[in-house]
Amino acid sequence: HAEHPDVTDLTALGGRNILLEVLLLLGLALGTGYLRLPFSITWWLVLLAAYAIQTRFLLGVATVLSLSVLLTWYGLRFQHAAAISALWAGAPMTSRWCRVAWQLWDLCVHLWPAVMMIYSHGPSLGWSAPASGGVVTPLSALVALPMSLTWLCGLSLGLTKDEIRRGDLSLSRHAYRVSSELPQEAWIFVHASHGIVCLTWILALLLPGIALGVTGLFILMGIVKQPFTTAWWCIFATCMWFNYGPTQWRSVEEAANLKLLEGLCCICAATMSLGF
Repeated sequence: HAEHPDVTDLTALGGRNILLEVLLLLGLALGTGYLRLPFSITWWLVLLAAYAIQTRFLLGVATVLSLSVLLTWYGLRFQHAAAISALWAGAPMTSRWCRVAWQLWDLCVHLWPAVMMIYSHGPSLGWSAPASGGVVTPLSALVALPMSLTWLCGLSLGLTKDEIRRGDLSLSRHAYRVSSELPQEAWIFVHASHGIVCLTWILALLLPGIALGVTGLFILMGIVKQPFTTAWWCIFATCMWFNYGPTQWRSVEEAANLKLLEGLCCICAATMSLGF
């Protein structure tokens, strides 16, 4: 992760510039949807705009969308093998080599640019440089949140009445044109994953690290179908360790984090005892 001194700081931008950039993003989403272009085209246009204008706000939105495209596209392919046919608009494959060529194209236009965008402008964990949150701000992630549904609204405007099913997220199939009909759950996954990515990024920027870690623990326990009490016991054991464990694990700087963790543990204990 590298610093970018040439990127305009968000605080130095006037409200008018931010508003124009938001309108640009919404216009790109609506326009590409109306033309029945895949959301990845929207993402590519946002990437080009971000590198052309070089503001922190646009680079932040492009970074969030990069992670969203990365997770939703390859998550969809993992769940539904037929989704890969969206690369060639569902047309019949004439040979195995054509399929290989399209998969290489996929790596060039989806995987590589998304990973490089996240690496260059996303958060740094401090392995090769000091830890950094990257260029993404809560405002960038907040504006990226409705981009998927804005694209879907544009798509619905470009469809005929016979093609529209009200309240049906599978309208996206008209833009991707996969060779076989994907179930409704597949399109719910795509749009829900985008929302989860944006909301998670917002929470990661706003919540203290301890609170974010505790929230992630409860979500993990829910995913693996473990009782609520299992997550609470993990928090309780952590509090006990930091209170009575080896002294080298404790420091004055950690006192505030420990108090926050203990407070979360007490609140969860109260709600758990009342609920049980």
